[in-house]
Amino acid sequence: MQIKAVQKGLRIREIPVRYRPRIGTSKVSGTLSGSIKAGCKILYTIGKYAHTKSSEKY
Repeated sequence: MQIKAVQKGLRIREIPVRYRPRIGTSKVSGTLSGSIKAGCKILYTIGKYAHTKSSEKY
């Protein structure tokens, strides 16, 4: 979402929010497979937008 906002020239503002610890176990960081899947998706998204941005230069 942040990458798309920057590409469209939108301003980004960070707004603090209250936080309270969650109850239970995370589906992502709670398991090795969840962590690997999340990491792969994040790297794929970064690569996809980096490739799109670099191809727009030419």
